[in-house]
This record gives sequence, C-alpha cells and structure tokens, in this order.
Amino acid sequence: MSVLYLIRHGQASFGQPDYDKLSETGLWQARELGRHLSEKAMKADTVFSGTMKRQSGTARELGAEFLKKGLFWPDVQENSLLNEFDHRKVVQCYLNNDSEKRAEWEAILSDPQGSTSQRFETAFGKALERWASGEFDADYPESWQTFRERCRTALTTMMDNSGSSKNILAFTSGGVISVMCGLLLNISATETFKMNQVIVNSSVTAVKFGRDRVSLWYFNNFSHLEHHPERVTYR
Repeated sequence: MSVLYLIRHGQASFGQPDYDKLSETGLWQARELGRHLSEKAMKADTVFSGTMKRQSGTARELGAEFLKKGLFWPDVQENSLLNEFDHRKVVQCYLNNDSEKRAEWEAILSDPQGSTSQRFETAFGKALERWASGEFDADYPESWQTFRERCRTALTTMMDNSGSSKNILAFTSGGVISVMCGLLLNISATETFKMNQVIVNSSVTAVKFGRDRVSLWYFNNFSHLEHHPERVTYR
C-alpha cells in the first residue's frame, strides 16, 4: 500500500494585502511539522505542491527541516490542480451589491480576531452555500462542481502516477483536502464544508491506496502542535 499525505499550508496572512504569504505563525507551523516528521525519519518519495505562495512556502520550510536531518527531499513538483478555490471571489459574489452584508464583512476584516469569530464562520458559510447551490454558476470564475472535479483529478493523478509502497506528500489547502475527503466518503457539499471548518493549518490527512483500494486513513492530525495550543489556527 502507498500513502498520500495531504498537508494543509501554514497560517496565511489574514486581513493583510498579501493574504497568500505565510504569517510568522505559518512559518513556525511549517517548520515544526518538518521537525516532527523528520524526527520520525519519514520517507518522502514524491512531493507535490500547489502553486500558491502559502502552499509552496510550507513545502520549502518543511523540506528544509528534512535536509537538516540529512534526509532525502525530492524536488517539489508544482501543480495548480492543488490550488485553493478563490475564497475572495466566493465572498464577493455573496456580498454582491448588498451594502449591509458588505459592511458586516468589512467589520469582520477590520477585527484582528475576525478570522476566528463566529461572525466570520456564519458569513463565510453562507457564501459557500450560495456557491455550492449551482444556481449562480455564471457569477464565479470556477463553479463548485468544476472545483470538485479539479480536486478529483488531482487526487487520481497523484495516485495513478505513483509506484507501489510509496509515500507521497502533497502541500495544498483546506478546501482541496475537504473535497478530496468528501469524494472518498461520498458526502454532501454541506458536510464537506463542515470538514473544511475544522482543518488546522499544517495538519496532515492521510489516504492509503493500492491496486483496487483507496481509503481515508486519518484526518486532520496536528499532533505536532499538541504542546503549543496557542499555535493552533484555522485561517
């Protein structure tokens, strides 16, 4: 059996001009996961990453920890199929021309703790529901169904192109991971979004697969952060 490890990027820079850049906490999370995995002498046969800075940056910081321990770290293969959906566009389409909703969203963004607030979860959840409804697909550069199929393609491509008994690491984002898990578990969009809400930055989700078998092995493991609860983030 081979294992595909889906690694969520470290914390991005919520509320900053360049959201895609890893925050200081995000950099620390990536390095800490790298230290944790390298101490276990994990073997990395193949490494994939999305092309977003927060994804490739997490791969770079984690890989550096492997190299410090003298462990093999292969060249990272970047693949845009692993990129996150455009959450800003999803929110923008939800707000549309509704001044009341827009004012509420701006208040959330201006709050330093806005990304962890219930107000954020509620507003973002409504934006996701609109996107997934399929009733407004023309409003989005990438519909929910298109994104879902992109994630399916990414998942099958990584598994189909690996050999037997291999460890594959893929650096991606919460939306991609939750959709891949949703496909494996055959759950609804609503349940998929619930999974997305709890995926921790720098957590690891594992998929085991062989010739005729593929299954979710474990989900959202962030044991490398267990002694640092203040470093556990979701946005």
